[in-house]
Amino acid sequence: MLKYRNNGIKPLLISLYSCISLLIILGAVLLGRYLLTWELEGVIYTFCLACIAIPIHIIAKNHEPLYVVSLIMNSVGIGLGISSYYAYDKISLDIIQMVFSLLAVMLLIAVMCLLLYRFKDSKKLILIVFGVIAAILTVLSIVFWVINGAIFFSFGFFCLIEALVWVYVCALTVNVNKRHILRDISFGGFGIAILVGVTVLSLVTEDDCGLGVFGGEIGEALTLNKNKKRRK
Repeated sequence: MLKYRNNGIKPLLISLYSCISLLIILGAVLLGRYLLTWELEGVIYTFCLACIAIPIHIIAKNHEPLYVVSLIMNSVGIGLGISSYYAYDKISLDIIQMVFSLLAVMLLIAVMCLLLYRFKDSKKLILIVFGVIAAILTVLSIVFWVINGAIFFSFGFFCLIEALVWVYVCALTVNVNKRHILRDISFGGFGIAILVGVTVLSLVTEDDCGLGVFGGEIGEALTLNKNKKRRK
């Protein structure tokens, strides 16, 4: 496993495992449509699987492939958590829109990682540029989610949360000696699980403080948009 400590391939591994994570999340969202029976169940799975993954992450210090198991468990939990929101809001899953949204975020992460791999001395500039792009796209996804309500934007928002975490993971580990890439990737899975879990919990419970994640006006607009759909 010494190759996982090789700084040169770290960006490529982040690109690979982020894509694997996103694909697992998509599959778990689709699975949740048949598995979940009530609105908070998926969120409970998110936090439970994250808690189970903690000792696995700790044990992985001596059994490095278990870091991948930790990421997979968190990815499944994240997908089930997102599925809770769609089940709660009674939104039909459009697989085509979700796949296009997923591919767009995958492309964003892949381009960032390839640039980090190719231009090793420009790490800071690349991360700033892609961090800003990801942040802007996240805000735009919320705005169009509110206006349009299409699953392309809502699922894109959750995928962009993951993209932002991977930007942070790249900042943490790329070109940094002695940091184990699989360990940092596993940490990233926990970060995504927490962010997505709290966001979905806020949406499902319609907690005003939770909706503040989106800003007061956006949270209110999102709630109004949901209520309009229920009246139809």
